[in-house]
Amino acid sequence: MDDIIQETARKIVRQESVEEPGSRSRLLDPDDIYHVLKDDQGSKAIRSMAINLSKMKELQLNPQVFAKMNRMKFLDIYTTGSHNQRSLSLPQGLEFLPNELRYLRWEYYPLESLPSKFSAENLVTLNLPYSQLKKLWHGMKDIANLNVLILHSSTLLTELPDFSKATNLTVMDLHFCVGLISVHPSVFSLKKLEKLDLSGCISLTSLQSTTHLGSLSSLSLYNCTALREFSVTSKNMNQLNLEHTGIKQLPSSFGLQTKLEKLHLGHTHIETLPKSIKNLTRLRHLDLHHCGELQTLPELPPSVETLNVDGCISLENVAFGSTTSEQLKEKKKKVTFWNCLKLNEPSLKAIELNAQINMMNLSHQHISTCDGDCDHDHDHGQGMYVYPGSEIPEWLEYSTTTHDYITIDLSSAPYFSQLGFIFGFIIPTISSEGLTLTFKISDGDGEDEGEGIKVYLDRPRQGIESDHVYLMSEPRCSHYLASRANDQSKIKIKVRAASRTLTSGYMPVQLRGFGVSLITPSKYDKFKQQLELGDGSVIPNNMCSVEEGPNFLGI
Repeated sequence: MDDIIQETARKIVRQESVEEPGSRSRLLDPDDIYHVLKDDQGSKAIRSMAINLSKMKELQLNPQVFAKMNRMKFLDIYTTGSHNQRSLSLPQGLEFLPNELRYLRWEYYPLESLPSKFSAENLVTLNLPYSQLKKLWHGMKDIANLNVLILHSSTLLTELPDFSKATNLTVMDLHFCVGLISVHPSVFSLKKLEKLDLSGCISLTSLQSTTHLGSLSSLSLYNCTALREFSVTSKNMNQLNLEHTGIKQLPSSFGLQTKLEKLHLGHTHIETLPKSIKNLTRLRHLDLHHCGELQTLPELPPSVETLNVDGCISLENVAFGSTTSEQLKEKKKKVTFWNCLKLNEPSLKAIELNAQINMMNLSHQHISTCDGDCDHDHDHGQGMYVYPGSEIPEWLEYSTTTHDYITIDLSSAPYFSQLGFIFGFIIPTISSEGLTLTFKISDGDGEDEGEGIKVYLDRPRQGIESDHVYLMSEPRCSHYLASRANDQSKIKIKVRAASRTLTSGYMPVQLRGFGVSLITPSKYDKFKQQLELGDGSVIPNNMCSVEEGPNFLGI
């Protein structure tokens, strides 16, 4: 349909001047454009030109090629393929661009700067990706209408001009400008700047601002590996990516960014986080993976849903809410401490208690919203924790270290439609490289070996360096098992595990143990009351019913 519309538009435009394409208001056809540019047939009638470099024959343009098109408002030079990207060349440079241009996109722009006589005063969008620019222009320009600036992958660009007059600029995309060594201070005076992408600017060593910005909501410095100094904050910041930078600390005013939702700090030299991080009451996603110098993780706001602390090899101390009533307000859904082997015993116990509270909350969310048909929402109530450990938590009602199944007593369950299950697995050391772990959970009395629910868990690619505890609340499993319970007084749950390798597919994993807790509304209420009574201790309920059977097997 789009092709039909475009072809219809081309036919209408051609009818404006069949014999003289240079007198049309819009130029779209590659052949027409080629002849207009080659024979210098441009005119002030032209308002718009779209040049697909992938469909253009090679052509050398003269410096005055756009001089007669001084009323052009839209110039789009782009590619739709990897070939013929530089079919237009300017061996003698470019002296003129229409000052009335509102939109300028020129992929693979071949010159070191824009024409000095180009005022750019009417530009709303300037898009010059993959360019040969070294400097956008000289001096300061009155670019109050400019809203979007895209210069990404301009590898020769070393500096930016003064943007003080770009008062309406909202988006700056400079990612993979690998030669950029600094950002002009005027950028941080822009009142409407919302998005700044500097990811992959590997020559950038410092990004600092003395003022707390007002509008910036998204800042990416991903893979700015040379960056050592950073002090940019904004009261409107929503996403901040500092992953793979060289920073060691966050700015003192970091806690003022109360709208921050996503924070990426993986592969940095951060040693600790400011205590003020607790003030970030909208923070949902915190990524600290492979922060090799991180030693302490302070209390986080209850809004955090995902926390990735994988590979923090120096981490010793982890703090949670000082009271269990505070932890009951948390929203954690995915927390991983893969290969954090220096965690001290108090921190491991704190993680276990925090995991229990959040897994109970998530399981309760599932059963409280399940009205007999839970197929419609398998994400609600889903959650998991991973942390170093070799023992099944005592609070899991049923556990075994010798068998691949557990039999659960259902006599106390009032309604089978309101059953939730929390699972715990002891994952052994795995030295080989891999991608994911798979857990197949099934009704052990089922006749069909293919039946069951598979759950996938991302694992450290380079290996699992010690035994780990994996706790899981999975609505799909709960619904599957509850649907098979019917009016039975017992149900046998069987588990098999495997690890997906990089080369050999799935290999069986012999778990060191697994456990299950049956969750009902009344059990959750009792658990919550117990926590609210005072000291936060949890009395384990080891109602274990394990039948003799074979040892753990892989899938």
